Amino acid sequence: MADGLASQSLEDSAVVLAVTATGREAEDLTEALAAYLPADSVAAFPSWETLPHERLSPRSDTVGRRLSVLRRLAHPESSTAGPLRVVVAPVRAVVQPVVAGLGELVPVTLRVGRKCPSATWYAALPTLPIPAWTW
Repeated sequence: MADGLASQSLEDSAVVLAVTATGREAEDLTEALAAYLPADSVAAFPSWETLPHERLSPRSDTVGRRLSVLRRLAHPESSTAGPLRVVVAPVRAVVQPVVAGLGELVPVTLRVGRKCPSATWYAALPTLPIPAWTW
């Protein structure tokens, strides 16, 4: 399967979305595709680990990976890794809602040992309206 996806991706400039049954299969396929394509041209789009009715937040690394993929899809020219050729996602990630415009968010970069006034990075964060029902 990986070799077929790799050859399809090389023939076309469109991004291929490969959907798997589970998150583990998505990880395995991502690794297999990296053997056929440049590793930076393949990305996994993980699903949230939480269910909609749970009052838990998703893990921060999952949020970061999802935002990274969305950003690279929206702005392939701005990535130092180059454009994505294949996005691998478990079916659960494909059916979960995604807020429009997340790929347009500009990343905030903070570095250890580098001073950055809080007003500078705070101003770069997006402002989201707080729904009335959360109060």
